[in-house]
Amino acid sequence: MEKDLAASIADAKAIVFVEGETDVDVFTEFATKLQPEPKISFFDLEGYGYADYHPEARLSRLLNIPMFLIFDGHIPPEKRRKIEKRLSRNKVKIGPSHIMTLKKNSIEDYLLVPRAIKSAYPSIPKSIQDIALFVQKYKDQQKKEESSR
Repeated sequence: MEKDLAASIADAKAIVFVEGETDVDVFTEFATKLQPEPKISFFDLEGYGYADYHPEARLSRLLNIPMFLIFDGHIPPEKRRKIEKRLSRNKVKIGPSHIMTLKKNSIEDYLLVPRAIKSAYPSIPKSIQDIALFVQKYKDQQKKEESSR
C-alpha cells in the first residue's frame, strides 16, 4: 500500500493536510484552477491526533516533501497551539511556519457568499436574497450537525 502512495505523491512539491474530504476537494479544485497540473497533493488528516500514523505524512517525510497543515477556523486557539507543538516535535515535523488557520470556520464559509455565487453563475434563476436564504439553511443544518457531535 505504501508503495502505491509513494508513487502517487512522488511528483508532489508539497503535501497539504486539511480537515475533511470536502476541504480536499475544494482545495484541489482551487489548485487546479490556479495551475492546471498542480504539484500539490491534499489529504484529509482524519484527526490531528493520528498524524504520526498517517501514511502520506510518513511518506512525505521519507521523500523529503514539505508538509503543510490548514486548520479550519473553529479550532480553539489553545487546542491548535497544543496540536502545533506536538506536530513540530513528533515524527511528522510540520513546523509552525507551515501551519495555517482559516479565519472563518470552514472552507465552505468562503464559498457560500450569495453575491459571489450569483456572479459566478448568473444563469441561476434565483435572486441574491433567495440564494442567501438557501445558504443560511445550509449553515443552520451544519451548525445543528456540529452541535450533535
